Amino acid sequence: MHTKRLLAASLLLPILAFGACGGDDSSSTDGGKDVTTSDVTSTDGNGNDVAPQDAGTDGNLSTCTKCTVTPCACDVVTTSSFACSLMSDGTVYCWGQRAGLNADGGLHSAQPEGPKPLAGLPKMKAIASGQGSVCAITTTNEAWCWGYDGSEQLGYDASASGTAELYEPRPLPGASDVAQIALSFATLCIRHSTGSVECMGEANNGQLGMGPNDGGIPPFKQTTLVPMLIRVDGGPDADVMPVTGVTEVAPGYFHACVLMGGNVLCTGNNALYGNLGNTAVANRTLVLEPSYPVIGATGIASLGRASTWHSCMEPTTGPLQCWGKNDLSEVAPIDAGNNVRTPYVWSSLPHMVTASASYANTCAIDDTGSVWCWGRNDGMTSGKTDTSDPTPGKLTLGSKAVAVSIEGVGEPAYACAVLDTGEVDCWGDNSFLKLGRGSIAATPTPGPVKF
Repeated sequence: MHTKRLLAASLLLPILAFGACGGDDSSSTDGGKDVTTSDVTSTDGNGNDVAPQDAGTDGNLSTCTKCTVTPCACDVVTTSSFACSLMSDGTVYCWGQRAGLNADGGLHSAQPEGPKPLAGLPKMKAIASGQGSVCAITTTNEAWCWGYDGSEQLGYDASASGTAELYEPRPLPGASDVAQIALSFATLCIRHSTGSVECMGEANNGQLGMGPNDGGIPPFKQTTLVPMLIRVDGGPDADVMPVTGVTEVAPGYFHACVLMGGNVLCTGNNALYGNLGNTAVANRTLVLEPSYPVIGATGIASLGRASTWHSCMEPTTGPLQCWGKNDLSEVAPIDAGNNVRTPYVWSSLPHMVTASASYANTCAIDDTGSVWCWGRNDGMTSGKTDTSDPTPGKLTLGSKAVAVSIEGVGEPAYACAVLDTGEVDCWGDNSFLKLGRGSIAATPTPGPVKF
């Protein structure tokens, strides 16, 4: 999963946003706020450049301003079997297994492959991923997607072709004015420039925020984009209306969260792992609208990519906060318990500007551009060779990171980061050649993708 938009692990994250690299527009977004290209790079107290606040979700132009390599990457996203990078010229390169189109436009081979540009795509300005699929936003604010489509979250009937995969990128049906796109394993949400949100895909836990439906029972899946709803004045009997004023959306497997005015609201199933971050609905299996604020969520700058079962949020000031399933220390130290139902405050880590969550892992970028990762370490994504150590580790990179993404579901995890030079470094598990460095063994050491 992807980290520049990287923070929400369960619903918050995989997000694809507007204002990205290589776009024709002169503005991008920073936590949902439009900024000009001259504004997107921030500095620390000593005047040194640091990673942008919304690294990863939008593909901010600041990730491409210091390119020293060709092709130059603006953003990177990861899935369980392939990774993709958005380049400064608006092209998309992918590598791994079932990564999209071959360079000649033919059907992609099921065999793992090294990085190749995807043929047939229009110019893109932002990119996002879920556990098995990727979407990108065009310069005309439409979206194209490819990869796993088992719940028709990409808008196509997988059963018609006898497969749950879209091997070739296709336009997302019904999607226009796409300011951000975010994915989980079986759910897709888009945010419009107006601040409204539409979602599709698996819906049986209320994660699409569809509100009351047929007596309060949502459909198993929704095969077209439907508006996310919110209660007008709170309370179980209040009227519902389409949500507005959203600056970021992050769906997970059992839930979805939205960022509104510095606050975070979530919808879905809270009983299993506490994915809504609010103990007032501790045993609720079906919360149908994002009406319950995450406890302690004030002054939040952005959400990151959500994982299957956990999420994170990044305050403007103060430590990173995460909540949800924690059996492998992906949310908090193990003594916090297996299910963290209110956000854990990572006061032991530096201030983070962006994060990315995966099934049992989290990575984040701090103010200085350093990458930290923690959780399940069988892929050595924390940079440590002790695979039983779930505690945060600081990675050694060749330059400052501006985007990060981590993924690991069926296989051990791997992670990739975009550096401020335009290079992409990957590390961890290398099944399906996901590191983009040929047939090497799993490694805790970041190294460059061979474009």
